[in-house]
Amino acid sequence: MKYLVTGVTGQLGAEIALQLLNSNPNIEVYGLGRKNAPLELKRYLNFFEHKCDITDFGYLEKLFLEIMPDVVIHCAAWTNVEAAEKQENHAEVINTNVCSTAILAKLCNEYNKKLLYISTDFVFGNNHAFYEDLNPLNFYGETKRAGERIIENYTNSKFFIVRVGWTFGKYGKNFVSKIIELANYLPVINVVYDEIGTPTYAEDAAAEIINIVNSDKYGTYNLSESGNSISRAQFAKVILNTIKELGFKNDTVISPVSSEQLIYLAKRPKYSVMDISNLVANGFNPLPKWQIGLKKYLQMELSK
Repeated sequence: MKYLVTGVTGQLGAEIALQLLNSNPNIEVYGLGRKNAPLELKRYLNFFEHKCDITDFGYLEKLFLEIMPDVVIHCAAWTNVEAAEKQENHAEVINTNVCSTAILAKLCNEYNKKLLYISTDFVFGNNHAFYEDLNPLNFYGETKRAGERIIENYTNSKFFIVRVGWTFGKYGKNFVSKIIELANYLPVINVVYDEIGTPTYAEDAAAEIINIVNSDKYGTYNLSESGNSISRAQFAKVILNTIKELGFKNDTVISPVSSEQLIYLAKRPKYSVMDISNLVANGFNPLPKWQIGLKKYLQMELSK
């Protein structure tokens, strides 16, 4: 079995590749990324690294045809939400989030291969009454929703869409690592109280994504941890409290502020609590509580 994982240097892509490699020594994992892949991956003889920009469409198609993967897990994306709003970046954002998806969808459809597309809670709007309020508030969300629509046009083929939000993990920067970094030198950190979601540990998300892609239960899934939803400010407080519980001294205070008080180019969805009923209805287990993943992640980060 051959897996092609795009965005293999990113938070979710690296974790998915690592777990695939650990799951079966007989599979082959081909990782595509702009940067060098994590050293953990390079230790495996059945990992094959391809350093390339996902927007090099000629190389992307050539690589696909050379490998002829059984499964493509498309994690690569432009995820800098603020930079995506700038007009000068729009073409590259579209190429990264939309055009690369179109090429991979076309190839997977033509050769009857599985494709799993990683999407985001940023495809949602601000309507609290409907979980599937697909009305993106910023350009990043619009391009990710455009990628979803491309996948949806191939409804008779082997496609999955998996939306993941508020993800944290050991590969790459995330909200948790940012709070840890700021707490090292700031006595007070301003964090918004009017953005609500459910944190998700990348290690747990990767395991479920692999379960999904190895099944034949095609369709769209919202993926998030179990446990209560929480605001960004509340989550930041839990992070600092957990740091203290683990024996690390920190006196930083979280100051809750409204999103209107902070200067953002990109609007964020106020309510990103995802309905995971489709996940459960198709026989997949809900993820563990995010508090468990957070503690595990912090223990690892703080022991470095």
